[in-house]
This record gives sequence, C-alpha cells and structure tokens, in this order.
Amino acid sequence: MKTLYLECGMGAAGDMLMAALMELTEEKDAFIKKMNGLGLPGVKVAAEKTEKCGVTGTHIRVTVDGEEEHSHDAHSHDASHDHPHGAAHRHHHHASIRDIAELIGKLDVSEQVKRDALGV
Repeated sequence: MKTLYLECGMGAAGDMLMAALMELTEEKDAFIKKMNGLGLPGVKVAAEKTEKCGVTGTHIRVTVDGEEEHSHDAHSHDASHDHPHGAAHRHHHHASIRDIAELIGKLDVSEQVKRDALGV
C-alpha cells in the first residue's frame, strides 16, 4: 500500500483536488465514471484538458442540475452570509451536517469510505 500526504493548510478546492487525484490513476475514464456513479443528486463530473500560462493540466467541471458551481472564495462575506452573485447565478442552499450525513449514507461506496467521509 502507498500513502499520499496532502498539505492543505490553505484549503483545497474540490475540483482541483479531484483533478490531481485523477492524474494518479491510469484509468481516468473509470475514475470519472465512478464519480458520476456515486449517487449525488443532480451532480455531474467531467474532465477536460486545459492550459494556463503554458502549463497543461486537467480541469474537473462539476455541474449541479446542469449548472456549474462557482467558488465563494472570490466573494467577501459578511456576518449575514449575503450572496451578491447577481442574476446569472442560481440560488443554492447550505446543507446541515445531518443532511450531509444522510447523503453520505446513501452513496455507492464502502462503509469504510462512508466512515472516513463522515470523519472529515
């Protein structure tokens, strides 16, 4: 068994982390198929090659109900958690830990993976 350590002291964007992990496997199509088969309602994952500043890599496009999710990192938040997104962004809700635990419980993954996900 091999161990991979990730230093995420500044956080990690899910799409970027998924792209990096996908690059570790030779079976990239199977990876994407597995991600799309997890049973996350309305979620679709696609991999596409990209190039920025002469560096090539993989971008993972995550859509929910056909719309790409956008990071909140670019927006400032006040105590009321206002979302100044404008008309182009769809409304979204914030799930409770109970909602997340229920969703994880329904995923098509091993019980160990479910325990690990709940631990995070």
